[in-house]
Parts: sequence; C-alpha cells; structure tokens
Amino acid sequence: MRSTAMSIIAPIIFFASITAAGQTTATSSIPEQWEYRVTGCYPETELNKSGAEGWELVSVKMDSNNNCNYIFKRPKGVVVSITPPPPPPKTPSCNLSLAQAPIIYGLRLGMSADELLELFPRSKDNPGIKRALAQVEIQYGSTQLPFYRNDFPDSKAFVNNKVSQYGVGILDSRVVYIKVYYSFPPNTNWNSNTWIDKISEPFNLPPRENWPGSNFDSSRSLECRGFSATVHASGDGTSITIITTTPNSGDVIKERRNAEAEKKRREFIP
Repeated sequence: MRSTAMSIIAPIIFFASITAAGQTTATSSIPEQWEYRVTGCYPETELNKSGAEGWELVSVKMDSNNNCNYIFKRPKGVVVSITPPPPPPKTPSCNLSLAQAPIIYGLRLGMSADELLELFPRSKDNPGIKRALAQVEIQYGSTQLPFYRNDFPDSKAFVNNKVSQYGVGILDSRVVYIKVYYSFPPNTNWNSNTWIDKISEPFNLPPRENWPGSNFDSSRSLECRGFSATVHASGDGTSITIITTTPNSGDVIKERRNAEAEKKRREFIP
C-alpha cells in the first residue's frame, strides 16, 4: 500500500518541481536599461522641459575648462510626445484699422466689385476682365482682375501718370487685395526708404521708422489691424500692395477647397 502511495506522490512532486523551476525562469528580473544625456547647464525653465521629456538630472559636473555640465538619465525606450505651444499672435506694427486702410486713386479694400468696375470705363467688356470674372465660381468665389493704363487711359484711377497697372483681388464680390505698379524713367534710383517717404503721407501710412527692415531691403511690409501693406522699390520699378488680413482670403479659399474635397470624398461610391 505504501509503495502504491509513493508511486502516486513521486510524479506530483516531480511535476511541481518542474513548474517551480519554470516560474523561476519566467519571472527572473531583467536589468533595467537606461539612456544618458550630457548637456551644458541651462535655466530652470529648460530643466522643466527636460523633466517633461522623462529626463532626470543625476549629476552636475565641471569640466577641465570650468564649464558646467548636466548629466541626465531616463529609462531606455521612453517615448514622449509633447505638443508645442501655439506661436504668439503677431503684434501689429501699426495701429491703423481696416477702415483706415489707404484709398489708392479711388480703390479701397472692401469696395464691391461693381464699384471697382465703375472706376474703369468699359471694363465689363474688356476680354481680360470678362475672362477673370468668369473664373469666380470655379475659384471658390475669388479672382484676380488686371487693369492696364493702355486699356483704360481715361480712368480716374490713372490720374497719376506714373501708375502703369493694377492687380486687384476679389473674394465674394469684395476687393481684398490691391497692388499698384509704378513706372519711372530709366536710371531712377528708388530704394525702400525713399519710396516709403514718398507714399506714406498721401496714403495715410506710418513713416519709415515704423516699417521693419532697412533701405537695403527691396521689399518691406507693415502689419496693421485688419490689413497689411507691402512696398517694393528697386531702381525705376516700384509698387505698393495692401491686403485684407481679417479675414485672410487665402485661409477662406483653403477652407472652401478642403470642404469641397471632403464632400466629394463622402459622396464617392466605389
């Protein structure tokens, strides 16, 4: 009887020992792995950023040149995803509002397309204008209208005989972009400073001290409240551009294009 009991118990003990050995192997600890980083010393705000990325400052040392160094460590394989803060809003470099934007020989931001065309007699029959207006629907409510002195010599918009051309942007039947090109005799030596001095007072824009950049820059821009102004001056060629920035027409067109693409995607049946 005893021999029978032993014969039953022996396999159980053997199986238990195998199981225990297997558990010991499976649960044996793996040494934790670390990664290290050595940097120069920096302010507390930057230390907090390193901490947010999982780095622990473990030592501060001075090298042979008496330079301060931080030594960091963190568990190897740490993946940290940090969303950067949004950029701060641009601070306008002038306090003019959209309502105070320049009126350039009768053209102004926000005027209707019909008011614009009235400034250029027979413009509705001009092939270039008709072609541009025909593109409005397929260009998400926007288009660019060109007006040349040779086509509209009797327009009051060309009262200044140095103005050679206008480029006007339309969005939803309103003017959102005006660019005026000037032509001067050869060897005229304009730079951005002299050009800003020439146009700032007539167009109610700040003096050149308020414009970022210097006369070595052929183009300089001014951010106002609701619009921007850009001047270009190089030799005998100059221009001024004013653009509505609230709302930004480029952003409006992009949103409409994306909405149309999304609509087509949803309507597509494979």
